[in-house]
Amino acid sequence: MLMRVHCLAFILLATACGTDERPGVGTGGAGGSPTPALECDRDGDGAIAGRCGGDDCNDDDAAISPQAPEICGNAVDDDCDGQVDEDCTCVPGDVRSCFPGAESERHVGACTDGHQICGSDGAWGACADAVTARPEEDVCNGLDEDCDGAADGERLGACGVCGAPQPEVCGNGLDDDCDGVTDNPAVCHLTCAGVDAAAPEPSWLACCTQDPATGERSIGPVPHSFGCVESEGLAGCATDERRCHAVDPAITCVKRCSGADCVCGVDEGGAVVPHAGCGFETPCAFLGCEGRSDQPCYSGPPHTLGVGICRGGRTSCESAGWGACEGEVLPGLEICGNGLDDDCDGQIDEADGATGKRCVVGALCAPGAEERCGNGLDDDCDGGVDELCVANGTEQACYRGPASTRTVGACRDGVQHAAGLVWGPCIGDVLPGAEICGDGVDSDCNGLGGEGQLEDPGCVTAPPVPETCNGVDDDGNGLVDDGVVNACGRCGDDPPCSVGRFDSPAACDAAEGRSCQQLAPLDGDPSIVTIDTDKRVGLPEFAMYTYGLGVDKYDIETGELVWSVPLTGRANIQPPGARLQVMPDNSVWAGTDTRWAPATYTYHEELSLLYHVDRNGNVLCEVDIVGGVQGIAADPAGFIWVAAGFEGIRTPEPPAFGYVARRHLHKFHPSRVHLFQPDGTPWPNGVPQCWEIDLAPGDPLETGLELPVAPMVIRIDSRGTLWGSGPAETGGANPHLLRLDTRTLAFEYIESRVDRAQTLAADDWLYSFSRVSPELVATPPEPPYATRDEGLLHEVVVQVPAAIKRECPVLLAGGKYLMLRGWAPNSDLAIHTIDARTGVVGEIDIPPELEAQNPYPFLEEDPLGRLWISGACGHLTYVPALGRYDPQTGGWLQICVPDYRPTISSDVFGTAYRRRLASTGRWSQIVDSIYPGTFWQRLDWQEYVPTGTAVEAYVAFADNEAEFDGAPITCGPFSSPPIDLNGCEGQGRRFARVELVLRSGATMARPYVRNIELGWSRP
Repeated sequence: MLMRVHCLAFILLATACGTDERPGVGTGGAGGSPTPALECDRDGDGAIAGRCGGDDCNDDDAAISPQAPEICGNAVDDDCDGQVDEDCTCVPGDVRSCFPGAESERHVGACTDGHQICGSDGAWGACADAVTARPEEDVCNGLDEDCDGAADGERLGACGVCGAPQPEVCGNGLDDDCDGVTDNPAVCHLTCAGVDAAAPEPSWLACCTQDPATGERSIGPVPHSFGCVESEGLAGCATDERRCHAVDPAITCVKRCSGADCVCGVDEGGAVVPHAGCGFETPCAFLGCEGRSDQPCYSGPPHTLGVGICRGGRTSCESAGWGACEGEVLPGLEICGNGLDDDCDGQIDEADGATGKRCVVGALCAPGAEERCGNGLDDDCDGGVDELCVANGTEQACYRGPASTRTVGACRDGVQHAAGLVWGPCIGDVLPGAEICGDGVDSDCNGLGGEGQLEDPGCVTAPPVPETCNGVDDDGNGLVDDGVVNACGRCGDDPPCSVGRFDSPAACDAAEGRSCQQLAPLDGDPSIVTIDTDKRVGLPEFAMYTYGLGVDKYDIETGELVWSVPLTGRANIQPPGARLQVMPDNSVWAGTDTRWAPATYTYHEELSLLYHVDRNGNVLCEVDIVGGVQGIAADPAGFIWVAAGFEGIRTPEPPAFGYVARRHLHKFHPSRVHLFQPDGTPWPNGVPQCWEIDLAPGDPLETGLELPVAPMVIRIDSRGTLWGSGPAETGGANPHLLRLDTRTLAFEYIESRVDRAQTLAADDWLYSFSRVSPELVATPPEPPYATRDEGLLHEVVVQVPAAIKRECPVLLAGGKYLMLRGWAPNSDLAIHTIDARTGVVGEIDIPPELEAQNPYPFLEEDPLGRLWISGACGHLTYVPALGRYDPQTGGWLQICVPDYRPTISSDVFGTAYRRRLASTGRWSQIVDSIYPGTFWQRLDWQEYVPTGTAVEAYVAFADNEAEFDGAPITCGPFSSPPIDLNGCEGQGRRFARVELVLRSGATMARPYVRNIELGWSRP
């Protein structure tokens, strides 16, 4: 900035004087007495300066003027007659320097001294070979011909160099056009913030997320494209104003148009081939600073960046544009003798910045220092060696630098030849220069930086070294890591510049978009989150779905009916099965595959429904499920998954009937509903429709996920893996296990012995029972599906004795309990305790009054560890009952119910679901970067993970928050921090959701997490 002001002062001065550069200016009217104007008589001696048309040869010294007497011996033209020491006597043969021009111009710009020789008459001769001031040439040549200290004067552009300034380039942190504003908002005014990647508005801002020429998605804005696209605010593609830019200066780019289609590329045999180094400007070339922080910047003339002392700084975006450029060093006045290029013009100590006079080479001499002949040094610091000394030979070694640097490092003597009686100029000496780091040469001749020497702390990096992302200005241009940092000014391997820090993750209500499940602060500290030690799974409530009538809620202590809710009056239909899932808030999702009216053997496809009932018996929503609900389960996030059943009845005559597998999974939001139909009218039955999440967005006719085989029973473990079982074909042949990731929807089929029943343990092992073998099958949660000990089989198989083989097994608590019975009348109902590793180890007797014919038994465990079964109020009766067994006391309680008979269910208490949540904590946070095209870089956290516990991380990406309710692009799982997200598929999306899953071990050990950080860079 100082350099700019200095140059401007010279320009203003030249302008002011230039307008009055004629005789008589500043005098009175015709015939009046002369009255010198201040600007043309600075020294007040009454003589008008030569720059204003007068004859004062030194307007800075009142002792020098046409009226002053000549003073002998000072080598100055005191009386401004063009002669020095005329009429003064001297010693014949003496030689001295002289300058016939103004003293203020001596040693300034092109002005140089001449020399005088004392003649035989004892008088000084004429001043020969001097160069005095002359008018500036009418070209911008970098020369100061008029010796005013400013080369080229007002011919210089705004940046202080010849030629017009470059246009402003947005986003580079430079004041390219030297208007005093970095990335001038008047030019760099567009924004990509909030632009919808799918439907940008306005449309010409598509360059924010994709190449406008190719339509290919881009992580960041595209400022240049080899294909020209018509855009608002830019010249037409076919016009001369729309230029083809060489984005890479090393590439020669050409423009070729065919009609309205224009291409910017390289010429290959007459054909223009697109090249990444060439491109037309898009609107994104004019983006503002966009909230970026810690960005390289430089507010001085761009050509001075990295030259001399000038260095760039760092700045951050503020509301009105870039803030102050902190840490930058701008050009200043050159200071003689400090060995620095203070004005950043590429020259060191070339001229004093205040006066324009050339600096003497080397160290400053003491006042009054005199030249000593014969030592080959510049003793008086006037730039000459042994000047005016009698030459006692034809040549001698000479050195113009400081005596202390002579022959040190790279510094070397030159030679001066005799010029008549005296020595001529010193030629060829090597003087101290800029020290280049690491080159092994002591360029500044201070004894450091040479081969085998210590590094000079004042060294600078040589420009040829390429810039690398290391926090050092490798190429010496004044900007650290320029060109190799991300859009926010950081190295790609460094922590990103935009970081979401979640310092208090256990403060679950403190941040929007945050969700916590089964988590708590560690010892009350909100900065540390861990799994809640409270293993209670909810209120002691019993809600169950009963055949034909609706949802009934029973008190698990007294067995009393709390309330009963008919499901839209369809009690006259007898379904052959139903499914039910109780949630942690004690609301109930119930589904039925209502297809069969036994009285008429007719098919009722329209009565296949899914319901959501709150804890007080209010129906929140319902929805038709084509094919009926065969399986229902809740994932760890609370979303409801439904396995659709069968499409229709093919044989109308009883008892044989057929069906066609529908093979679909559906997903429903736990709380959202559709209050009205799409046309805005109420639903016909007045009940809102449950909100289904579209798992097939590419299919306008289908919202479910189509599967090759339809599962009949589904379970979802604490990792979000959905397990399904059922026959691969009608009739029960080829049993299988379906394994589906509810986040990514990726699935696989595992050949299995399992055909129907299954349950999940707290450690996420799947326990199933094959009715055919009979066998108890344990499947590990992750492949390879092998035994924990031997690692040989894909499943652990426990043979169940044939004596207890039954048709309708029900499993509970990770294979610990197995209830079996047959279809035949009077067949026993039995509960067996099972060791999943060794087989049957015990049996629980059931009271005779509960052992009634019941082809649809269920076995459930309530939150207090008591077992519940379905039965009858008397032997060989059809009056339904519930039986409750307490393992602590061994006692039974029989509860007769008014319903036709209890249902077979998935989880009538929600106990298994809540236990999985209790042993697993889930923390998630949605982050909005505000900007499309975000590059998500890094996820980090601190953790303590005892043996047997685990912490997993997932990161999901979306263009909007609503996509997180569906199937967003998910990356993970990751098992240990930090996580490099560079390879994740979801790059370029505006939103990210971080999810951490904490799993406790078999003991009381719990992991904990703190200091969660998500880092990203914005284009």
